[in-house]
Amino acid sequence: MGFAMLQPWVLKFAAENIWVITPDVNSLHGLQEKGVRHVAYPNTLPPDIQPDVIMFAVKPQILEEVIAEYTPYKESLFLSVAAGKPISVYEKRLGANARIVRVMPNLPAKVGEAATLLVANSHVTMVDIQNTEKLLGMLGTTAWLKDESLIDVATALSGCGPAYFYLLSDILGQLGHEMGLPKDLATALAKQTMVGSAALWKQEQLPAHTMHQNIAVKGGLTEAALAELMQQDALKNLMRKALIAASERGKKLV
Repeated sequence: MGFAMLQPWVLKFAAENIWVITPDVNSLHGLQEKGVRHVAYPNTLPPDIQPDVIMFAVKPQILEEVIAEYTPYKESLFLSVAAGKPISVYEKRLGANARIVRVMPNLPAKVGEAATLLVANSHVTMVDIQNTEKLLGMLGTTAWLKDESLIDVATALSGCGPAYFYLLSDILGQLGHEMGLPKDLATALAKQTMVGSAALWKQEQLPAHTMHQNIAVKGGLTEAALAELMQQDALKNLMRKALIAASERGKKLV
């Protein structure tokens, strides 16, 4: 996710100077050639560096260890994409007055089509909010939550959502093959159907309910298919279980 956000920021010149701190230089995928500066550890940063914004893009399991290395930067705004870690975890390590925004983007950030959720602590200023909007707005759309307890639910929907999308395409391709289509054709049809449907929806700007009902001509094939999916809320109930499972996992990452 860190690279998915970094790449468009670099291409759009989001900041005057971008430093990436990671022991794994390969995770930059060659962005050093586009001006990204790299050090392996924060204690090897030049002593005159005072970042305006520090972004944590690490696995939740190592987050607290990483946070502790950034306590000297009292004037920075801290953003984090680590799932499951509440703002209180950052305040405990960085100080009660630290300015912190939790950021939950999804993978389409890489192509400027992210859905990003944000929640801030009480010390974040209006200027901080504007700067955060500037950065995250380069990756797609943004939405702020006032209730931090809802972020796991929102992440289960939009953060995990691309995986649900790709899984559906995968299943459609498999079923098309099982029903007689050549495997490559079934896979290609499923993919292009998903891509084309998303593009059409973005252009039409209609509610999802209207979009699928417009296709379901009375007595037609789509109507028959949707009747199976919607019978006794079969698909809705399955997706509810998926979102609950993801949301509960998020709570356990604390």
